[in-house]
Amino acid sequence: MKKIAVYLEASPEWGGAFQYAMTLLGALAALPPGTAEICCFHKNESWRPHIEALSLRGRTLRRRRGLRRLRRSLIRRLAFLARNPDHVRKAHSDANALIAEWNPDLLICAQSDFFLLPRNIGQIAPVHDLMHIYESGFPEVGTAKARTDRNRLFTGMAENCAALLVDSPLGGEHLLDNFPVKPGQIRVLPYAAPQSLLRAEPRPPALNIPEAFMFYPAQFWEHKNHAGMACALAEARKTRPDLHCVFSGSTGYSGYGPFRRKVEELGLEGAVTVAGYVDEGEMAWLYRKARCLFMPTFFGPTNIPPLEAMALGCPVAVSGIYAMSWQCGDAALYFDPGSIPDMARAMESIWPDEGLRARLREKGLEKHRQWTEKEMQNRFLSIVMELLGASDQVAADRRQIAGAFYA
Repeated sequence: MKKIAVYLEASPEWGGAFQYAMTLLGALAALPPGTAEICCFHKNESWRPHIEALSLRGRTLRRRRGLRRLRRSLIRRLAFLARNPDHVRKAHSDANALIAEWNPDLLICAQSDFFLLPRNIGQIAPVHDLMHIYESGFPEVGTAKARTDRNRLFTGMAENCAALLVDSPLGGEHLLDNFPVKPGQIRVLPYAAPQSLLRAEPRPPALNIPEAFMFYPAQFWEHKNHAGMACALAEARKTRPDLHCVFSGSTGYSGYGPFRRKVEELGLEGAVTVAGYVDEGEMAWLYRKARCLFMPTFFGPTNIPPLEAMALGCPVAVSGIYAMSWQCGDAALYFDPGSIPDMARAMESIWPDEGLRARLREKGLEKHRQWTEKEMQNRFLSIVMELLGASDQVAADRRQIAGAFYA
């Protein structure tokens, strides 16, 4: 029987990355009995109940002590002398050693990651975006350290992963343009709205929320453009004074200060509600009750919230950037996130127009039916089974796995 190792690092606070990992894990749990032996390696104990709920085997990664730790320390020093410092941390970490000891046929990293393992062990990992290259003006990805770390990470993934999962054809093109990747490594696996959100019982947050509002669920990173949205909201309220926006997401990031200052400067205290973290029941309620999702992010290629909104019948207005039109098609109203007037016009357009919102709602539900979490999981499993069946070729050349670029 083939052996599949799964490396889980994302924690619930990671938001979309954690949900993405959960989707992949749910797909593996659905494999027919006897298909493969699966073991989930994790450092964060928050994964344990999820692994157990899916009836999968889990193993906690802990730091080893004593002679083994001393041995690895010596190996690190020797590797440094061999002038290979970039890979030392990965090559000789506790996780690397434990996974290699289990000797799987395939390692699935549920987040962007890679390991230096024997060449007969194939690896799969996602590359969600390369925005440190395309949007390097934002501090969360644009510092010298962030760029260096991410370039090392993706170079290592290109060299060691048999398959790299991207959200869109454009995501694949970005990889090919910037890293030593061959087309045969790339697998397009579009995001999907998570079933856990769609099944959640809608429940209103314990906040004073007006009957009519726009909704923007996003951590307060600067690239999420909350401050720009506040400026557009102030402009649009000159003609639509009843405009109101509810924001959810952690306020502990660099974009919250500029947003808060804009709100105070523009006198928008009564026009915005900051809900902070909301659970899936509250999120489902906000999507279902909102007049629209309004998402002025600068990052792509694609994003998960528009898919969640479509699946829950919420009209979508989103940045017309990167592969967003590929993802949403005619089920969204697009605008330029760098233009305050254009964002304001989009708000003024969608807010009072029930006909427009009804058309977007209908198109969104149709779009959701074409690509659900089940379809995403099925495509992922087809990639897994392809690589398990191609183990000889993986051993010969990790980067030459057969398969169409956009299959």
